[in-house]
Amino acid sequence: MPEINRTYTTYQAYRIRGAIDPEALGSAVDQVVARHEALRTCLGTTPAGLRQLIGPARTGSLRSVDLRAVPPSEAHGVLARSLLEESETLFRIADEPLARFTLFRIADDDQVVMAVIHHLVFDGWSFSVLWREVTELYRAARAGEPPALSPVKTQFTDFVARQREWLEQDEAQEQIRFWLDELRGCATGATLPYDDIPVSASTRAGARLPVALSAELSARVALTARRERVTVAAITLLALQLVISRATAADDVVLGIPMGNRTSVDDFDAMGFFANAHALRMRLDEGRTLRELVHSVANKLVAAMINQRVPLPAVVAASRTGRSPGLPSALFRVIFTFHNEPNLPPELGVTRTEWWNVEDRTRRADLTLHIGRHGDRIAGEFEYSTQLYRPETVQRFTEAYTNTVQEIIDDLDDRTIP
Repeated sequence: MPEINRTYTTYQAYRIRGAIDPEALGSAVDQVVARHEALRTCLGTTPAGLRQLIGPARTGSLRSVDLRAVPPSEAHGVLARSLLEESETLFRIADEPLARFTLFRIADDDQVVMAVIHHLVFDGWSFSVLWREVTELYRAARAGEPPALSPVKTQFTDFVARQREWLEQDEAQEQIRFWLDELRGCATGATLPYDDIPVSASTRAGARLPVALSAELSARVALTARRERVTVAAITLLALQLVISRATAADDVVLGIPMGNRTSVDDFDAMGFFANAHALRMRLDEGRTLRELVHSVANKLVAAMINQRVPLPAVVAASRTGRSPGLPSALFRVIFTFHNEPNLPPELGVTRTEWWNVEDRTRRADLTLHIGRHGDRIAGEFEYSTQLYRPETVQRFTEAYTNTVQEIIDDLDDRTIP
């Protein structure tokens, strides 16, 4: 059940250095909660089963935790533990909203604002909407002006209703057929060799290890992507596929690929869980050049984006309606996520805002590569199962990954797959 698994909790925290107006910030959060039904949602039991219940707008959405009495020498450790505890506190999904906001006060001019929201009602894109609106509503509250925000055009309930209606249409059936053709005959999703044999009662315990390309290599990847008219995502995805193929001697690699699924412009400023995960299949045939493979991956990504709207469970269900055995239960065990959604922090007047990296002790698959553009660098992290892998093994994965990206860029013109 989701309420007893912190894997499905998502969160962000920002340290804000400089004096702020806590009342204006609290008002801004209250107004964001009032604007978006997803932030007022719980899942209650009704005679018809589990249903989304939307609570009323409220005040006091921003809880304040005063740590100003903590000695400066202990403040960092106390704050880190408090943020971790907040991130791991489970939601009571039946009787409380699936979003909470906390302001941790370290000093009069030093604080951390944190949002913790259940993935049932929130995705990564929604964070950019959240902080953008908090920024504008805070500014307006301080200036005594109406906020420059348009009415919300799509509520999460609107999206859900639209999705259900769309699934009955011919376009949805066409997308289902696309994915069935792509995945027909595939085996259980590829993964990297385990250090330890998994036990039947697997856990969601995980850890993360940073991975970063040098500034020089990042620039060369971006240059190659422009020259070849592909995306950086295609190059960084191919590198992961090659690492898995070489480690397992598999030439048919299936990975999980989350997609934003915001197919209408009205969805861009909405909050909710819009994303769909799909299984992307790549055949790494011998004799093909790395250039051919890069373009093949790029074409696969484009086709997947065109057909991203249909949920994967609908594809799996459709695969089991005929005489065939259907798709495997574990379509993918490794996930690739390229983060290209806008991710601007809250800007609260003349303050300086810094990302606070709260430790994440969960995992969603055997291994997940989170990667994206961060300034002039391509960087991210490997999220991995601590039940399956030791840290030193994942460190080797990160080294193999960066070396493979380098190989693609160096040998794109003439190298073939061994």
